[in-house]
Amino acid sequence: MRTASIPFILAPVLASAQPLCDSLAIEGFTYDPFGNGLHIRLRNNSSQFLGDPHFDVLDDQGATIAEGQPFFFGVLPGDAQLHVLDVNGDLPPSPFSGALVFNFINADGEGSCTFPMDQVSLCPPGSCFPFQVYGISQTGPIDAELAWSIRDADNMVVDGGTLLFAVDGLVEVVDGTCLPPGAYNLQVQWPSPTGQPFQVGVTPSLFEVPPVSVVLPADGLVTMPFTLFAPCIDNAQAVEEAVDKPVVIAVDGRLVRLSSGDGLPLGDLVIMDAMGRTIGTVRAGGSMVVVDLGGASAGNYVLRSLDTHGAAIAKRFVML
Repeated sequence: MRTASIPFILAPVLASAQPLCDSLAIEGFTYDPFGNGLHIRLRNNSSQFLGDPHFDVLDDQGATIAEGQPFFFGVLPGDAQLHVLDVNGDLPPSPFSGALVFNFINADGEGSCTFPMDQVSLCPPGSCFPFQVYGISQTGPIDAELAWSIRDADNMVVDGGTLLFAVDGLVEVVDGTCLPPGAYNLQVQWPSPTGQPFQVGVTPSLFEVPPVSVVLPADGLVTMPFTLFAPCIDNAQAVEEAVDKPVVIAVDGRLVRLSSGDGLPLGDLVIMDAMGRTIGTVRAGGSMVVVDLGGASAGNYVLRSLDTHGAAIAKRFVML
């Protein structure tokens, strides 16, 4: 089972001026979703500009296992900033115990703040991780519709959509999705290509971190393999296997039939879209219920409920 996610906001240990350290907050600490590294999101709630910001990661013995380099010029007051750390060698295990050390320069000189970590999960919380499928026109604004789909390791389509470009619009277009850790293939197709090049790929947040990308060739079809949270795949599969029996989902158009795998009452059910927004709630007193999602668009959805033992479960399904 996956350990509970980090109990934000983490309080730092005094290593610089205490009021400043108290004004800094770690809002996220996970594995790099697409690479061999770590992601740390810091929010600067102080009134100070902090120059040359960078993190070091220490294990529970105080040894440095990841050393960051100044990448940003600074972090402004009120800003949240995502720091990407490369790890030479093996990634730390999850849950993680140790510390994050934030280094910076301000008007008083060099300083640092230490954030202790105790059994913090580096895997994404919940049943899926939201990220973006994106496309960039490399020749400027253009009229184009790029159809995309994602297939899992069993070659089943788990989500899809369209990147819609317009000649009077932006050269960058994104579409959102939400998937559990695993190995996938992104396929992007331009039904009527004109030879203009596009860069397409996946990213946690466009322009915030380096994406996983490929060039869409002149024939208008490309397939790109990628892995989402590779160190968390075994945990995710164990969670899915554990919750596979309580609820059976059958989709017929926009009608979703939910039935109990053990014949017991389903209880309270919540259906969320790929961005984690609730689109429907049901209180089912019996072992089967049909939910009409006539206003929902095609895409990836998540069902959350309580099993007969009172444990929270989650299952994903796709509406085409």
